[in-house]
Amino acid sequence: MRKATGVIVVGYIAIVAFSVFPCVWCGGSSDGEVVDGAAEFDYSYMPKLYQYDDYGKCLKQGSVYCMVRSLVKPRPSSELWQQIQNFSVDVRHYRHYLLDRGICIDECLRSIGGLSKTQRDELRVDSFEVDFKYRFKRKYFPHLPEHQRLYEESVSLCINQKLKSSYDLQAFSEIEYCQESYNSSNNDPIDTFDSLCIAIICFVVSLAVFSTIFDYYLRNQSELEDHFEKVPPKIESQFATICSIPRNFKSLSSPPKSTLSQDFMFLEGLRFVTMVTIIHLHTTVMLMNVPVEHPELFEETLHSPPMATMSLFTPNLVQSFFTIGGILMAVNLLDSMSKQPAFRWSLLWDKATNRLKRILPLYLFVILVTATIYRRLSIGPLHDRIVAVESKNCQQNWWVNLLFLNNYLKTDETCVQPSWYLSADFQFYLFGMVALMVIQRFPRSATGWVCFMVALNLLGPGITMWIQTLPPLMATGTRPVLLLFTDDEWFAQLYKPFHTSSAGYFYGVLAGMVYHRVKPSGDEFVNRKMFKAVKIVALLVVLICYVPSYLIYDTNWKSYFWMPLYGSIAKNCWGFLCAVTFIDLAFSKKNCLRTLLESQSLLPLGKLTYSVYHSHYLILMAISSAIRAPLANDVFTPISFTMLALVLSYGLGLIVFLLVEQPAANLLTGKTNYVDFIGEQMIQGARRCFKKINKKCF
Repeated sequence: MRKATGVIVVGYIAIVAFSVFPCVWCGGSSDGEVVDGAAEFDYSYMPKLYQYDDYGKCLKQGSVYCMVRSLVKPRPSSELWQQIQNFSVDVRHYRHYLLDRGICIDECLRSIGGLSKTQRDELRVDSFEVDFKYRFKRKYFPHLPEHQRLYEESVSLCINQKLKSSYDLQAFSEIEYCQESYNSSNNDPIDTFDSLCIAIICFVVSLAVFSTIFDYYLRNQSELEDHFEKVPPKIESQFATICSIPRNFKSLSSPPKSTLSQDFMFLEGLRFVTMVTIIHLHTTVMLMNVPVEHPELFEETLHSPPMATMSLFTPNLVQSFFTIGGILMAVNLLDSMSKQPAFRWSLLWDKATNRLKRILPLYLFVILVTATIYRRLSIGPLHDRIVAVESKNCQQNWWVNLLFLNNYLKTDETCVQPSWYLSADFQFYLFGMVALMVIQRFPRSATGWVCFMVALNLLGPGITMWIQTLPPLMATGTRPVLLLFTDDEWFAQLYKPFHTSSAGYFYGVLAGMVYHRVKPSGDEFVNRKMFKAVKIVALLVVLICYVPSYLIYDTNWKSYFWMPLYGSIAKNCWGFLCAVTFIDLAFSKKNCLRTLLESQSLLPLGKLTYSVYHSHYLILMAISSAIRAPLANDVFTPISFTMLALVLSYGLGLIVFLLVEQPAANLLTGKTNYVDFIGEQMIQGARRCFKKINKKCF
């Protein structure tokens, strides 16, 4: 029994290990040749994907620095163009006819100063159509029309002059945006929302300082060693210590007290493992979209069967979070309903509002920071492409986030890119609660609800793949040009929506129903032959779906009519395996792997997951926008950047947890109703004030 569980969890951890150390399996060098099915010519023969002039030197000299996208003009008579075109057809390869250039205008003007009119005419290239997005929308860059009028012709001539002399090719070049030292975002006047954000940050920091000082004062009076773990006896003292840093820090390591929470404490360890994996994946995506010296390393990785398999599997890792959310929602709701003598729909409202109280304060804070002061973090040429675009989206589309609809609306203009997960999770949360409450009220409807959820899990992605003619797996490779796959159709149609990503959450809900029903005889249930068989089958289906998945890169999947069925099963199998494993671990109290996941070192790291989930994207945006020249990357670059992002994300996550998330949770979701207490104190203060006024007047 324990061996079966061990195989499943070790398999989970192995997937994480392969994801964190991808380049060990690349099998290629960074100097030239590309492996297995790639081009047979030297990589250096093609134009470099990235070439940037010195950013700091350019702005220091008072010049203008422009980011430019260049599309190499098709030239059928050129053998090099044919090789570039053939090489770029493979989705595992970059589009090597799309070039990214950072141009210093002064240097550009000097280089073309001696060109005659005839030479200039020969270097001009008219625009032509392509079937993919290669730049952000113009609305993000208010000064773009002026910059295009002033510099676009010169920039195009500079780029074509180099392409013509080195490769006998030409390109249509289009300025994406330009930066000038005097009109950078750092020098924009502070507006009302900037001031509001700064005021809120100062306010929460001040509250934390004064609350901490007062808490230390109470500790000196009480002289208790575990003072920060005890609730102060007076409500006034409780309220005054809501923002106490040592008290909130202690809450990270406090073990769960209820039997229900203890049964699922191992999920904190899994949260941490999954969060580390997601940070690594997002870091790798960042590196695939910023300038690097050897982009062929990413292409080589996808030619390695083990790593291609891992890359195709990784979209399922978010399903782990969904499954955790589904099972916890179900067991908590069912436990609450079992303790109540009568059924009441108001429980749905109570649960939903409590969840909003838990997630909204930090969410609102991150949106406000991203929309205001974060845009002033202008430290590199990629700032406008990464930070400014995100900030603009938050200024315009914040309402979509607050309605939890950004996995359907404005999917290519999302504010706080990873927040689509919160929208999908909240939609699942509401649907799951309604389903469980209807089942509680009408027990005979249970079969219908279960069938509906399983059918949606299978038919949602399957029908979408069939109608939209999408691949069964996210075989995108290096194709996305914009950050975090915002230009990828598979990501928008199959990864984000409620109806195509429900598998993990709904299997978690079903697992919670099973747990609630068999809890009295849990040990006996997990030892049944049927349950053991289900575990083995669930693991085998995952292996069967994904071990040969790398073959999709060398297969014309459109010619196989059953591909949507395969894709649907592939979208379901990991969530189902997670649900089965969670039930097993919940009842296997002496399992050594469960003991490891429940260790005191992982407990606080798991509790920080929500803050880190928000923080890591801010960190990645800052790191990527700071890059000023192509990175001299090697096989250790993804690992080193992952470690940097991991440390900074958990550091910022801890700060945000102590200053925002936990104080807000103490205020809004604690057992004591501090809102009513504050209201009463304000009313009493007003009455005393009126009494004093009346005495003076009469």
